[in-house]
Amino acid sequence: ASLRCKGCFGYASATFSATASQRIPRPRFSHRPWIIDRGKPNLGGKGTVIPAKSIDIRTVKCWYQAGIGTKINREERAKYLTPELLLKNDDLIQVDYAAKVNSPIDYQTIKDAGELQPFDIPANSLKQIWVTVHVPEGISPGDYEGTIDVLPSNGVSAQLKLVVKVLPFKLENPQLAYSIYYHGQLTDYMTVGPFYKSAAQMLADFRYMKAHGIDNPSLPSSSVNFSPALVKQVLELRRKAGMDNKTILYGGDPALPCVGASDGPEQLEQLKKLVRERIKVFKDNGVSEVYFYGIDEATGEMLKAERSSWQAVHEEGGKMWGACFEGFFEVVGDLLDSVVYFRAPDPEMAQKVYTYPGHKIYGYAIESFHAGHLGTELPYSVRSNYGLNFWKAGYDGVCEYSYQHPVPWARGFDSKGTTLWDDFDTFEDLGKVPDVQSLRDFVMAYPTIDGVVPTVQGEGFREAVDDVRYVTTLEKTLQEVKTISSLNTPARETERWLKNLDIKGESLQDIRREIVERIIKLKTLARAVGNSGGGNSKR
Repeated sequence: ASLRCKGCFGYASATFSATASQRIPRPRFSHRPWIIDRGKPNLGGKGTVIPAKSIDIRTVKCWYQAGIGTKINREERAKYLTPELLLKNDDLIQVDYAAKVNSPIDYQTIKDAGELQPFDIPANSLKQIWVTVHVPEGISPGDYEGTIDVLPSNGVSAQLKLVVKVLPFKLENPQLAYSIYYHGQLTDYMTVGPFYKSAAQMLADFRYMKAHGIDNPSLPSSSVNFSPALVKQVLELRRKAGMDNKTILYGGDPALPCVGASDGPEQLEQLKKLVRERIKVFKDNGVSEVYFYGIDEATGEMLKAERSSWQAVHEEGGKMWGACFEGFFEVVGDLLDSVVYFRAPDPEMAQKVYTYPGHKIYGYAIESFHAGHLGTELPYSVRSNYGLNFWKAGYDGVCEYSYQHPVPWARGFDSKGTTLWDDFDTFEDLGKVPDVQSLRDFVMAYPTIDGVVPTVQGEGFREAVDDVRYVTTLEKTLQEVKTISSLNTPARETERWLKNLDIKGESLQDIRREIVERIIKLKTLARAVGNSGGGNSKR
């Protein structure tokens, strides 16, 4: 048997399932470094290796959750067996399939293993395994082959051949910017929840985001007073994770929770003072632009009442961002520098926003509460929601809600015991809160005492980002080829293909495969022209 995946420098994933007619107690999985296929010396780099440390193997844990999509079933209070967690220690979560319950976890000490641990495969069942390969930068293109050894304690060992095709080009960064609402606050103490984070936990969050394509999470609203020292620490953690911090989406603090309506000149002057202080601190730490948050999802008169305050922020050199519904543009379109728009990607709204130079449009809550927001354990749906659809609509990026947030909303900053590990704690609130509170927890990755537990929805999000990276690479390649007059025909054909691309009607995997083939073809044609000394460049 064999397992195949392909990719450029970055990440490539594959999955397989192990099944057994009788119980296999605690088999071990091991792997070796992968050697480039020596049968293809023309690819170059003969003998180079993808090291073992770049290969990450995890089990896909099925456990019971309170819904499919983002809402629980208020009437039935049903329990759904759901593949979600990517674990090194499959025993971290114990599941009673007869009673349909997840065994109690000590939330305050939960921690996954550093290496894949042996696990049981019950008779007449299967176990899904998730393999992620971190393709090292600068590695030679070609087919890298290796094996995953399955070593059961009561049977014959087996081998799975694993082939990783490293493509002969480098992926560009995505033309879309990827952000996310983040609520972690840096503290001296540790909780296993979404709000209060130690430095180790926050760094793990940032590294996970960066590895999954998110370069600029929001700097969260804080329950403590604005602290230049604390801001510096958080920015340093972001830099350590690979984020450049050029632009900050600021969520606020007790003195400046959000930029709402002002009662008069004195309040406006106080607002300006607070904005100046914060901008100075951020710029002293290398930040170029600071966006201040308006009232969340404000509409109508409330939105209109914010205009004078937003203008004051502009006068002090700040910018405004906020989440809005349809109708915002006619009220504050001239003052809202970056809108996070609540609905499916809307090309017409994007064109409206761009009538104001420098303004940007991001999306969130894709499709609806039932299918959007992060936390839905449907990786392909997540991939289709956050990638090529926004590119096609001409958006600037995505800023989804939320990396981690519990429901109901009342479980906020004053709830240090809040956990994301129990999807059923909302049941106790049914009948006591409005319907919107029947939403499930928002989780891209689960917190532990020193890091995170990845999820399948997180992997789907990374694939969405990679889809945009591939199409960005094709568009850049196309622009380079268009400078060569002898390649006008293949260039125009690819332009037509991109323009007519049906991102909803075609398989995303087929689309990516076609993009890869076109990149390679155009680069090969351009290289051939360059080698021949012809081409009549238009430059």
